[in-house]
Amino acid sequence: KMEGQRPCQLILHLVSFGWDNGPPKEAHNIRYKLQSLPNPSHSLRSGGKTGENKDLQENWFSLDPVSDFYDKMVEEVSQLLEHTNRTEQDEGGSNETGSSGKGRRSRNVAKLNESESESESDRESNEDRESSLSDQSEELEKDRNHQEVRTTVIVHVGCAKGKHRSVAMVERLSKHPWIVKGERVAVSLTHRDLRREGAMENKRTKMDQRSKDRQKKGRHDETW
Repeated sequence: KMEGQRPCQLILHLVSFGWDNGPPKEAHNIRYKLQSLPNPSHSLRSGGKTGENKDLQENWFSLDPVSDFYDKMVEEVSQLLEHTNRTEQDEGGSNETGSSGKGRRSRNVAKLNESESESESDRESNEDRESSLSDQSEELEKDRNHQEVRTTVIVHVGCAKGKHRSVAMVERLSKHPWIVKGERVAVSLTHRDLRREGAMENKRTKMDQRSKDRQKKGRHDETW
């Protein structure tokens, strides 16, 4: 490393979520949609089991489409981490906020974001994409004691409800040994919707309750 250059430590933050509750509002470097992958079997999902369940994970990842998609994600996220680290080293690991530096990083990360589906790109506005890539694609945290710059790479993984496929995928990704330039990358994870009742489920529950109320009211009216 060049003399005076602060060490750059990468952090990989993995987020699972359900599209039924809408995508996360936080910025991301890359986002994956898992709706095309098969669901775990009903027997494995019954009894309140989630993607954290070991038997569910083992069975689900034994499916070829799932294991192939996982391998693709590992390859692409590895490229993103290496690219981000290389960009930081080229820029001297400085914590500058100049627009030129941000713009250069944004364009590089945007090339890797092409792995997102066309439908997702169409759904996001140009303003949202520019904001995600230029303003928040990398979260820099300065450690004053060690004079380090920590660069956080954020990966979103979504399925329908955010309880099985996305959770299982994020759990498996978190256990992968992410190595960049001989150094292990720190990993954190968040399961946004794991303990949350989905918006669609809430809607169905309210509709069912209203239907029961109407039936009850109808029976009450008939008695008069």
